Amino acid sequence: MTLLPSHWERGRIKWDTTMVAGATPSTEDDSFWLEGGDPSGTPFVAIADMSRRECVSATAKSLSSDGLKSRSMPLGEPGTLLFAMYASVGEVAFLDISATWNQALLGITQCHLA
Repeated sequence: MTLLPSHWERGRIKWDTTMVAGATPSTEDDSFWLEGGDPSGTPFVAIADMSRRECVSATAKSLSSDGLKSRSMPLGEPGTLLFAMYASVGEVAFLDISATWNQALLGITQCHLA
């Protein structure tokens, strides 16, 4: 076990951050989906958008406002840390843009430590 620097505090991530699971609207309803980069939509992050990247600055798909409302989608701001819970478990990337994400990802949106 490595020792923490003396100025660090040990804690549980679930108590010191806000974590938000993603979701995916129905892929059967074309009105929910837009091509990535469409300025009228909200970028939708999938694991493929974050693979081997430190920051997500663009996505392959975007959601319409109806798509966002259909599943009460989370919205993360730049700096949100995304963590893959399935498939590529442990893959991480920061959002460089405001975006939402799918059910395979967990967004860590705030740190409550002083």
